[in-house]
Amino acid sequence: MCICHADNLQLVALVGLTALTSAPKPATTICTNVGNHAMRQLINLTIILTCVSCDISKQKDDNYNKSRDMVAEDNLIEFNHADIFEILNHKKTNDYPSSETDTTICKNWTLTVKHIEQIIKDSEIISGPDWHHLFEHLPCSITGQLRQKDRTFEFQINGGSWLTIMNKDTTIYFGHFKPDGDDLFISRPMDIESED
Repeated sequence: MCICHADNLQLVALVGLTALTSAPKPATTICTNVGNHAMRQLINLTIILTCVSCDISKQKDDNYNKSRDMVAEDNLIEFNHADIFEILNHKKTNDYPSSETDTTICKNWTLTVKHIEQIIKDSEIISGPDWHHLFEHLPCSITGQLRQKDRTFEFQINGGSWLTIMNKDTTIYFGHFKPDGDDLFISRPMDIESED
């Protein structure tokens, strides 16, 4: 905790200087007087630098709190798949990076706007490890944009029963676990319970 502030910087420096000057001065040699003067200057400089660094530290803390508040405000308006949203556009692509090189599996897979809305509403947020381990990552995907509360988001639905919703530097992963997914996707998520 810093006790120095810009308005009492002169007072602190003056108190430090007074404490040193009120000490008895040795009268034996000039070297001692020069040494005391140098020591006083060093202590004054240390007091000033401490006060300045406290002020800089306080400014950094204030800036951190402002940026943290901005992030918190931004999180309040993230995408919520349970709220109303509108699909702005979408298109099918077969170029998602995948170990599956046979893109013919994508040939007959298609989704309507109604399907896309249903998938987004029925999906659950998943973790990165679940996304990686429970779902196939197929080359088939539907990409597009949607709008919710005057904010535009990008989405990508993969034929492997998962999707992402993105805005700026945030990506939310969703998995579709509902039984009707057999009609909507090429492959379904791995069933952990049947693996036990």
